[in-house]
Amino acid sequence: MVQIKKESVRKAALDSAFNLFSKRGYTNTTLKQIANGAGITTTNIYRYYSSKLDVLFAVTRPWLNDILDQLEAEMGKLKTPVRA
Repeated sequence: MVQIKKESVRKAALDSAFNLFSKRGYTNTTLKQIANGAGITTTNIYRYYSSKLDVLFAVTRPWLNDILDQLEAEMGKLKTPVRA
């Protein structure tokens, strides 16, 4: 039977990861803790993410994309590149 990924499960995992990474740091957070915080099993985490690092990228991607968009907008305002 094909497993259907649910957005609510993905969001719960990311919310749990964000809270734990914020409080405990990346190194001191385990996938088991993330799963427990999301109310799912560690095996279920692996249905959505290949590793804890993949979870970290998913958590930080929106912030990083926003920063890159801001940088691109600022660079677009420059008439010529500044050379040091």
